[in-house]
Amino acid sequence: MNAETPLSAARFLVPLLILIGTGVGVWLTVRILGAWLKHRKVREQGLPARAILLRSERTAMSNQKRARYNHLLEVTLPDRPSYEVWVLDRYHDWNVRVFTPGLELNVKVAPDDPQRVAVVGPVVEQDLGQLAALLAGKPVSPPKDPVKSLADLQRMLGEGLITMDDFERKKAEILGRL
Repeated sequence: MNAETPLSAARFLVPLLILIGTGVGVWLTVRILGAWLKHRKVREQGLPARAILLRSERTAMSNQKRARYNHLLEVTLPDRPSYEVWVLDRYHDWNVRVFTPGLELNVKVAPDDPQRVAVVGPVVEQDLGQLAALLAGKPVSPPKDPVKSLADLQRMLGEGLITMDDFERKKAEILGRL
């Protein structure tokens, strides 16, 4: 009789499972890192555009305990017709606190693939103080009249209270809110 014990399946199965698990882990890491790098490249080098949030749907996925959403955006590139695109992303990446249909966003679009869109942030900064007051049931001041604001700005420039650079910067900010 041979003194050798028969080869058990466990001797081969455990290393095989470890090898498969490692391979899957490397594959997932490469996929996630590749997607992140593509998204980063679009944010840095993409074509600037505007988008309007049409609809958001929560998905079953989450990342670092933050829900991921599918967002339907209507994207408008300069001198091109508008088109719709779905973007899978997290809200906190956008620097936006209140999401409602019609929200205007600054986005970047990949030049080689217009379906790849990265949201940069809202067109107009959101006033969280007014939102908190509204939720608390307190009266909310109406938005400032842009025509009056521009007239006041022109007056301040004429009186030498602000520089031309200050005037241009503030004027662009006021016009951006329209």
